[in-house]
Amino acid sequence: KLPLQVSTRQLVGPNGTPVGSLMLVTDLRLRRDLEAEKAKAERLDVVNKVVAGIAHEIKNPLSSMTTHTQLLREKYDDPEFREFFRSTVTGDLGRVNDVVEKFVQWTQPSKRELSLQDIHLILDEALSSLKNGRIPENIRVSTRYHASLPEIKGDPKELAKGFSSIIYNSVEAMPDGGNLTISTLSDSQYVKVSISDTGAGIPPEQLEEIWDPLFSTKNRGIGLGLPIARKIIEGHGGKIEVRSEPEKGSTFQVFLPIP
Repeated sequence: KLPLQVSTRQLVGPNGTPVGSLMLVTDLRLRRDLEAEKAKAERLDVVNKVVAGIAHEIKNPLSSMTTHTQLLREKYDDPEFREFFRSTVTGDLGRVNDVVEKFVQWTQPSKRELSLQDIHLILDEALSSLKNGRIPENIRVSTRYHASLPEIKGDPKELAKGFSSIIYNSVEAMPDGGNLTISTLSDSQYVKVSISDTGAGIPPEQLEEIWDPLFSTKNRGIGLGLPIARKIIEGHGGKIEVRSEPEKGSTFQVFLPIP
């Protein structure tokens, strides 16, 4: 098919009487081809950034594992080194797995197993997944759960991953310590989860950018945590919002529909 743009205009004489019509036909093939090339270039740019981000994140733990593996031969008889080797390599493998898992979550459609769930159990699971050293001791975590909330319909494992991404984002916003508060409420339509921190806050001009894949203000990380969280929440028919004030902290609010 030939892409054409057709526009018409009525021609009138000096006394305002119609004397004819003008038809303008524009061949849109060049515009179509230029738009296709632009879209292709944008996709390649995203791919390049993703690959570069993944390579950067994986390089450090791989280098660490290589170094310690080389030392293992000469220090194998040292029980302290063997324990150090075990804990270090386990941590490095966990970092690599985390990067790969986030990339898979971002690129592939989810296979959800939906059922009625208690949101508090999901939040507890999200917190539990971060207690292996990812929440520093100088961050005080408190939960303010509403005593009686209706159940939501969702995939508990996927929702726990989404909430853990939001929680960990708040943790990283408080490198010098602070308070992390998770609270729940509900109304006639939604169960609402609020995750608040006392960190550095988000500049107003970045409040929309934080949802863009690969956007990150940190020196490490590939910037997929919050986009994945929003993808999961919206995939459950919910929505996520953020309020923030520089130097005072941020609050992420998640709304999940009541079935």
